[in-house]
Amino acid sequence: LLKNSTHRAPFYTWLAITLFYLSVLNFDTWSIDFSSSYEEKKSIYLIFADLYAVIALLAISTQRKNSFFLGVFLVSFLILYFLNSRASMVLFGATFIIPLLMKSSFKWKLSVAIAAAIAGFLLLVASQVNDGEGSRMLAFFSGDYTSDGSYIGRMIQFEAGLSHIAENPIMGGYNSIHRDFNNHGAYMHNILSFWQVYGIFAFVLAGIIFFIAPLKLSLKSIRKKSLPEHAPYARAIILLTFYIALQIAFSRSYAWSYPWFLFGMLTVY
Repeated sequence: LLKNSTHRAPFYTWLAITLFYLSVLNFDTWSIDFSSSYEEKKSIYLIFADLYAVIALLAISTQRKNSFFLGVFLVSFLILYFLNSRASMVLFGATFIIPLLMKSSFKWKLSVAIAAAIAGFLLLVASQVNDGEGSRMLAFFSGDYTSDGSYIGRMIQFEAGLSHIAENPIMGGYNSIHRDFNNHGAYMHNILSFWQVYGIFAFVLAGIIFFIAPLKLSLKSIRKKSLPEHAPYARAIILLTFYIALQIAFSRSYAWSYPWFLFGMLTVY
């Protein structure tokens, strides 16, 4: 789909999902809540946020007009705020900004600065509508992040993961998560989870195919010409590389499927 620059399927897919999300937006809280009453399903918003972020990056990569390029980013950034996933929202913003700041014209750098300012303004406006949701989305950046429930939980899982690695650094501890937490989702939320669960060899392999190789290719491409100058397929690979590398470095685990999606794109490319 992305090799044909005239193919609009990624954009129309993004547009349809965006309109759907807006149709189910709760205007009292300015949030989209897909969770059920079951406690174990309350994190389902992460699935929708990651899916939307990836589709948005594919849609951005197909845009030939600068206004659409920036417009899709701004709309997507706001939708990710409504979806209540802080990592997806922040790293999506960083993914869009970093490649353009690395190599682009002064006009593009100015456009990125303006887009970032608009995104920040929209974020502040949305956060003021409902203090409860707004405080959750922005609390991590307020300076008092150590009292944030998500941060506390992930730090407990991170420290436990380090102990699992120390117990068996070669083979890892496949059942250690169930043993200590009785919950298959209590893994380290970064690339170290490969080491924690599958051992050192899986961690090294994951680092090469999901982190080092894609970043090396993307950085080499950016040095040659700026992101907007690349063909849609190359743009998609660059954007997804930054997004996935940032996510597995700071927020996502071995169970996340999108690194394999990127691996497939690189294999075809």
